[in-house]
Amino acid sequence: MSQQQKFSLPFMSSTDHQSTPHITNNNVDDLVETQEAVVETEREKITQLSLSDIGYWLDQKEIKNVIVVSGAGVSVSAGIPDFRTPGSGLYDNLDKYNLPFPEAVFDLNFFKSNPQPFCSLAREIWPGKYCPTLTHAFIKLLQDRGILLRNYTQNIDGLEVLAGVDPDKVIECHGHFRSAKCVDCKTPFDADVCRDMMAQGKVPTCHFCRDIPITHTVVDTGNPDVTGDREEISFQRGLVKPDIVFFGESLPQKVKDSIQQDLLACDLLIVMGTSLTVYPVALLPLLVPDYCPRVLFNRELVGDFCGNTNDDEGDSSFRALRDVFSSADCDDSVRKLCQLSGWEHDLDGLYQAIRAKYGHLAPKEEPPVVEDEEAPPLEVEDAVDAILAHTPDLTDEEEVAQQPLKKQKVDDESHSPFRFVSFNETECN
Repeated sequence: MSQQQKFSLPFMSSTDHQSTPHITNNNVDDLVETQEAVVETEREKITQLSLSDIGYWLDQKEIKNVIVVSGAGVSVSAGIPDFRTPGSGLYDNLDKYNLPFPEAVFDLNFFKSNPQPFCSLAREIWPGKYCPTLTHAFIKLLQDRGILLRNYTQNIDGLEVLAGVDPDKVIECHGHFRSAKCVDCKTPFDADVCRDMMAQGKVPTCHFCRDIPITHTVVDTGNPDVTGDREEISFQRGLVKPDIVFFGESLPQKVKDSIQQDLLACDLLIVMGTSLTVYPVALLPLLVPDYCPRVLFNRELVGDFCGNTNDDEGDSSFRALRDVFSSADCDDSVRKLCQLSGWEHDLDGLYQAIRAKYGHLAPKEEPPVVEDEEAPPLEVEDAVDAILAHTPDLTDEEEVAQQPLKKQKVDDESHSPFRFVSFNETECN
């Protein structure tokens, strides 16, 4: 079966089209009904996809254009916390910055009024401290196999590029730290200088705008929990930040230039490590054609995957047949897929090369706890021999002196609840 046959839903064959009479208002309704019946018949033939199906298609080189949508979950094993996991997520650990609400640290209006919290946080999250993960190696493997159409990532850690993925293949929807500029006049600013200043607790400012007087305006505070919350805020001019996208800023132009053509060409969508709650990236899985297979590697079912929707229309049930959900950490899921496709050896080779280059950035791991192996059952004679083998020889004088003690010990043990028995002996009450 060809790729086109596998993923398409034929409405009419070429011979049917040639034999079809001229369409008029009288028979157009009949033609529409006929086409709908053909579509429904074809859909009834489609069964639920599995990860094994995806692995088989990859092995047979039937997949040509893969789009990967990745979130913070792909970087958790590198030691980078995600944003929303209760307790360990970044938004749950910002108390020291005294923010009005957690997302304010990435809010443009808040940054203009108080840049210090972000500058302090930037010291902790600036790329260069972490090694790419096995999942990043998988994305690189898709590229090496010539089938990575695009990686739309919500992350700002830059680990995709560090893993060797071509920057032209990566669309960092929320920006990156590799460049910086003034938030007012957009004049570029040296990213290394920006990093060094923030590392020292300083707020970098633009040479052209920093002497412009501070402005005062009334704006929405951006607090999602308060409707109509407005206050007068003093904006400092000429602040500089890395080119990561804050709330209140537009997505990079590259996203708008690529997304339409990419989605039309996509024949496999893989979504990994994201809650699909931040728009517009969360819309991407909704925009691929219904016949395009979608794979979700995530701890929880999110979005409309596998019929996880309130939509009762028939299309949603058909869409669910083309979905595959693997509930696990991203690294475990990509390894399983590579095992099914025969790529595991290549995946491990790539990851080892990445670790050899950037392993010094990986978080320190506690040494594994080695459990003692269970000793094989011993008979009494074997146990005695083992004890005697570690008992030093006694002199004649010591042997005579030990006799009374040995007799007392034997008498005591004969009445002891801890008397010596075979290791194979089992007592049941």
